[in-house]
Amino acid sequence: MTAVGYTGGDPNKVDVAGDTMTGPLVLPADPVSPLQAATMQYVDARSGGGGGGGSGTPSNTVVSETSYSQSAAAGVATTYSRGDHSHGTTALPTPAAIGASPTSHNHTGTYDPAGSSASALASALAADVPLGGNTPSAVTITGSGAAGASGSSSHQDHTHAGPGFGSVTAQTSFGASAADGVASTVAHSDHTHGTPTAPTIPSASATVAAETSYGISSAAGAAATYSRGDHTHGSPSLTANTPTASAVGDTGVVGTGTTPAKDDHRHARESFGAVTAQTSYGSSSANGVATTIARSDHTHGTPSLASTTPTVSAVGDSAAIGTGTTAAKSDHVHGREAFGNVTAQTTFGASSANGAATTLSRSDHTHGTPSLASPTFTGTLTGPRLILPPVALTDAATIATDASLGNHFRVTLGGNRTLGNPTNPVDGQRVIWEIIQDATGSRTITLDTAFALGTDITAVTLTTTASKRDFVGAVYNSTASKWYVIALSRGY
Repeated sequence: MTAVGYTGGDPNKVDVAGDTMTGPLVLPADPVSPLQAATMQYVDARSGGGGGGGSGTPSNTVVSETSYSQSAAAGVATTYSRGDHSHGTTALPTPAAIGASPTSHNHTGTYDPAGSSASALASALAADVPLGGNTPSAVTITGSGAAGASGSSSHQDHTHAGPGFGSVTAQTSFGASAADGVASTVAHSDHTHGTPTAPTIPSASATVAAETSYGISSAAGAAATYSRGDHTHGSPSLTANTPTASAVGDTGVVGTGTTPAKDDHRHARESFGAVTAQTSYGSSSANGVATTIARSDHTHGTPSLASTTPTVSAVGDSAAIGTGTTAAKSDHVHGREAFGNVTAQTTFGASSANGAATTLSRSDHTHGTPSLASPTFTGTLTGPRLILPPVALTDAATIATDASLGNHFRVTLGGNRTLGNPTNPVDGQRVIWEIIQDATGSRTITLDTAFALGTDITAVTLTTTASKRDFVGAVYNSTASKWYVIALSRGY
């Protein structure tokens, strides 16, 4: 670059005013901030314009020309050539390459013995396709690449006109959808669409509605201000009223108050009262009319027990309820008659008499018998036969027999049993036991220790058939305290 028309100063610098530049202005690098100047290379790389035709990514390499007479080719690359690209030129031929010829040979074309590139290029261009004089086609945004049909070549410094820069659409509202657009112009790489004006933010409300009672419905409100994120509506106050007293039998009610009760509130209750003491028997129950309540461990007491001596009873007394109002002690006793002496029988033929004594005779008393003074009997003494009915025994694991009750005892076995030692026997008493099998049968009997067996009857084995009966006979010897088994008859 050369400054023209300068007056004084440095000829390699351009004054802000008054100087004129000639030649290209070469920038040191691509711009890095919005207001710096941009090179053609920078613009072509971002807008799709420039010498290669078509839009896309610039190619970092081009095909080198290595020989003459090559045909033009559109190529298939998806990248474009930069505006200042070059394909190079083929090397100049040398004599060695031409070969030996007679001194009288001729060369067509122009030969540059100095081997200058300008002469070689002129010679090549003269022998190649002639340069055309047409203006190159303009590059459009949506234009497709084409090989071309012209019979002439382009100058190496030719350019294709690119689309111009257009205006961008300003963004004036929020929520606008993206659109590809239809403009045939391009936007500068540092263009902006602006932003919509920020909406007016409503001011924060200085107050919110206080909640003073329960049961209020929610509402959206109509204020133009907004509530702060940490706002509160407060809450209704707790009641300061004393809770209503409750009484036994009260019915539950919802109430009509508009304030809540405190969580430790308490309703008044009835006081504990005194209970009525029970002093006599026969009192009727009563619900009472007191407004106080009784404690859970209360008692009414009980009437006192009598301290008087119970009435003496006598034989023949009639039962009587009595008229006392106190209770008798559980261990009380009524006086009874004393035991008296019985009258001895000293003569035969005495008549029976009820007697008039107020004393009682003991259950084991005897009246004795008149003494026999060695009487002499004449004639025949005839007496009635003594026939006693069988005595029923109680079936048990050990069957008990009271020998004083009779001489014939009967029992039905409900299981395997032991015939216990009889009580109250007399010497020489003979007893028969009638032993019956129940509906099950096969019951056994074992004799207790007072029974003795002889050599004829060595065991008492009962009939096993259900409902059959066996008879066992024994006689008592008081000296040996043994019942000798003298009979066994089975299967009746």
